[in-house]
Amino acid sequence: MASTGSAAALLLGGLYFAIRAIRARSVGLAAAVGLCLGALSLIRPSSVLFVLVVPVYFLLNTRQVRMVFVPVAVCSLLIAVWLVKAHSLTGRWVLINEANSENLF
Repeated sequence: MASTGSAAALLLGGLYFAIRAIRARSVGLAAAVGLCLGALSLIRPSSVLFVLVVPVYFLLNTRQVRMVFVPVAVCSLLIAVWLVKAHSLTGRWVLINEANSENLF
């Protein structure tokens, strides 16, 4: 499985940026969390659940709405761009998990 290393790196990067974002109250680092989670969701669709868990974690630790909104918005934007690109290539809407790890190739 070639995507295992990439998925692990994105997961660790997302966790690292999440911890740093909470400590620094940084919206930029929260956006980095969204990028990591979005890419992770495209590589490993089962990781979409992290997109639901991270905002709750941010809300409990920062109590700031923008810190909750930013990672979800960035992640959603990344996935939406991929869905539009896949639609333009295939002529139909392609779900993230349709070809498992082959979606990025």
